[in-house]
Amino acid sequence: MRDTKLKMNFPLTLPKLVSASSAKLQALADVIMEMLELDGEPEHRHYLGDFTISAPCQYQRMKGHALEERIKVKVPQVGSYVTGGNRLIDALISNVIADYPEFTPQPIVDVFRELAGGGNGKVESY
Repeated sequence: MRDTKLKMNFPLTLPKLVSASSAKLQALADVIMEMLELDGEPEHRHYLGDFTISAPCQYQRMKGHALEERIKVKVPQVGSYVTGGNRLIDALISNVIADYPEFTPQPIVDVFRELAGGGNGKVESY
């Protein structure tokens, strides 16, 4: 599918992400990593939606500020998704993690579980 705003081809559209197979999600991750020109040995990350994505270790270990700047340089159109002086990470958290929790990386889930329930593995709803 072609994203006309970003002028790029992606293997999935947003509505189909939720029901996509692990292979399709990995294909999307591969397109994004290639676009950002990130390399290194692949590392595997598990997500709340019970799937695993592999991405270069450079991506996995990159500081948030550096990653955001790289995204803005490689895909300047992404700036149109960030409004009101917010950072890209703020937009991701409010739009992706809140609306599509299955795409939350397991390490983030683990931190919230630890904070919410003292490590008992339960997350309370509020």
